[in-house]
Amino acid sequence: MTNVIYWNCASGLVKKLDFVKDKFISKDTDILFVSEVEITDKWDRSFLEINGFDLHLSETLLTKGKSRLLCFARQNCFKLLSPHNKSNEVLILQQGKTIIAGVYRGFQTYENETERSNWVRLIDELSHLKLSSEVFIVGDLNVNLNNSKSRFLRELNEWSDSYSLNVINLGITRRRAVAGNLQESNLDIVVTNSSRFTSSTHFNELSDHAVVRLKIHHNNISVNRSCRSFTSVNWNFDADAAGLSLLNYLNTSPDMSSSRVVDLDYGIRAGLAFTFSRFIQSRELTVKSDRDIVSIKITKLKNRKCHLRKVWVRDNNHQSWINYINAKKQLRSEVRKCRAAQLKKNLGMSTKHFWSEINQLMGKHSKTISKLVW
Repeated sequence: MTNVIYWNCASGLVKKLDFVKDKFISKDTDILFVSEVEITDKWDRSFLEINGFDLHLSETLLTKGKSRLLCFARQNCFKLLSPHNKSNEVLILQQGKTIIAGVYRGFQTYENETERSNWVRLIDELSHLKLSSEVFIVGDLNVNLNNSKSRFLRELNEWSDSYSLNVINLGITRRRAVAGNLQESNLDIVVTNSSRFTSSTHFNELSDHAVVRLKIHHNNISVNRSCRSFTSVNWNFDADAAGLSLLNYLNTSPDMSSSRVVDLDYGIRAGLAFTFSRFIQSRELTVKSDRDIVSIKITKLKNRKCHLRKVWVRDNNHQSWINYINAKKQLRSEVRKCRAAQLKKNLGMSTKHFWSEINQLMGKHSKTISKLVW
């Protein structure tokens, strides 16, 4: 398991460094991203260093004279990759075939650039990641997921869809008082093409941003995207696959004396898993929310369909109607795929339960019958 933490410390790190070391650095921490650190090239880096961790600063320290994003990564565990454009606040780490990137896009732009050019440059940077492999992008893009009218949100969804990525809504991640009123927004997000992780958030007294914790699992057991709820899982599935792989391994490598120690270790573990799985029944955990049943892509397609319908009603032209119909068909197709996937995983839920969750998500609630007519 790889434990990743992302925190927007707000207004500089210098007065909060001891808090970061005490609260976030532990034997379980593998990667810690901290944004809005406001470190200039005049700083002495030695006081930032932590034993057992490599210190990485965004390349803007060289190009702009200031770094707003830093990372503490456990030594000898991750490889730092160079960004495509050194003007972006991004740090890219690689562990095996997994890419973990921390990003930050502030409201304040550097000299001779606009908010628009800053956004385009950052999206281009993310497009140069190895998106064909397993990717985790965590950070503050300053895009409020609750603002359906945001142009940046629409472009973020279009970009993520084009690369088969999911934008994970972590809920409220920023709270601040504005003119005596509490303002809440969803600014910190996770973008990934994997389901091998759990996430959680919590606030502290030193920042208006929540701390985002990401746990990346390195086994093949399916897990939910939220640590607050669980899905039912067939625990024998991976053991069966391991057992079949073991039989194939023995058939292709009859001379065990010539095998490597690593292969022998895998064979022993796979054989034990295959054997013990015969005595263990499939476990089904309780489904606690519709997120466990319904693909997160359905929510995105539903929002897109609603948006295109409003455009069609407003513009009243044929092309808008075609776009709306296509979005409607995509939504129906995704619902069918989701149901087929749940049946394939043998989650054991009834068809009535599934369609009840779908209807609630779509806003189609059943009407209460007040009286019977004979």
